[in-house]
Amino acid sequence: MFWFLTLWKMRKSKFNLAYFIIFLYAIIALGTLYLYHSDYYTLYYNRNLNLFSFIYLFLMIILTTSPLINMKEKRISTLVIPSSKSIDILTSVVAILVIVSMIGLLPDIIVGFKLMLIESEDIQFLYHYSTVVRKSNRAFEGSINIINVLSNIANGISPLLFYTYLIKTQKKKWILLLISISLLRSPLQGIATASRALLVLSLLQIVVFFFFFKPFIDANLKKRIKRISIILFSGIFIILATITMVRVAYTGKTDLLFNVLRYFSGAPIVFNNYCLNANGTRQGYLTAPLFNHLIGMPSLSEEEIRYKYSYMSVDNSRFSTYVGDFVLDYGPVVTVVLFILFAIICNFILKNRGRLYFYQICIVFLVSKFCTGYFQYLYTSVLGNLIFLTLIFMSLFFYINKGNRIGSGEIITRKE
Repeated sequence: MFWFLTLWKMRKSKFNLAYFIIFLYAIIALGTLYLYHSDYYTLYYNRNLNLFSFIYLFLMIILTTSPLINMKEKRISTLVIPSSKSIDILTSVVAILVIVSMIGLLPDIIVGFKLMLIESEDIQFLYHYSTVVRKSNRAFEGSINIINVLSNIANGISPLLFYTYLIKTQKKKWILLLISISLLRSPLQGIATASRALLVLSLLQIVVFFFFFKPFIDANLKKRIKRISIILFSGIFIILATITMVRVAYTGKTDLLFNVLRYFSGAPIVFNNYCLNANGTRQGYLTAPLFNHLIGMPSLSEEEIRYKYSYMSVDNSRFSTYVGDFVLDYGPVVTVVLFILFAIICNFILKNRGRLYFYQICIVFLVSKFCTGYFQYLYTSVLGNLIFLTLIFMSLFFYINKGNRIGSGEIITRKE
């Protein structure tokens, strides 16, 4: 109910970034309602839901989304992006880093595609194997592959640079092609590891940020984007359906609809069941491992985190939204303080008089990704922390240079 009342209040701002994010959570709420009344509900969740937990979750999401709501997108008439030379260099470097990393994934991608085509049960093995590798991986252990780290960071910011380059008046086709190809890395990696999370996230980030840039994209270009998107998203949907059907057939516990909605809408229920009374905190190991390492705390793998905090009522094997990840790491009171500080800082940065500079666009991207963690915090792990810091560094760099051509090279006017 809270979500639909918020949508009604935002009805004059339909089809913008903030509205789409709130709409996403409204749809999730409907899925949560279906799960609660399903015959399979008690296989995964407890019936002891309470209203306070849902109100807390709602308020925290609204609080962190407030910078986007208060930005008043409908009133933004111009975007100021870096000089042609600056954005050409930055975009091409990011695209090349991502594409180089994709080459190493090709053998796994080919195997994943073959399994998808024949709907093999080995899809489940592929997922389990990649999960075991991820859970046992520990940061800062052994030698660090700098190129790999940079390519992963580049992959995290590629949607931002794709849209920024797309709205340029004069575009170099080869750079646009490269940055477009780079967007395929996460979906292809999802195929290679049979990971629905990677497939959904790659789709979600592209769609969410499209709503921000949509008014500044030329009408003809917009039509071409929509046609290409239909083809690509249809392919991703088929792959998602294949992975889901194999998993349902493999476990045999639920039907297909419940499995899909448990993945899409189960996190608020997990939050309600466990997070506000989790029997302890994880001391920031999931949301801020890089900071923990810098202050001298030991580096832990995902598996070691689960073992260390096994006394808690829930671990990160179950999604509890990005709010849940912070509550489990720091407790509900500290989370409120952190989110208030986050909202105050981002609201201040995004104040505008109808014009947004690129340093502000970087923060728009940061906040939108932060708030779309409907199942988990999207800046988790050392890599996620590095992407978060990279966006802050980019924002700071272009803020310092907003008075010259590096930071303010071209003014893009609203097309609709």
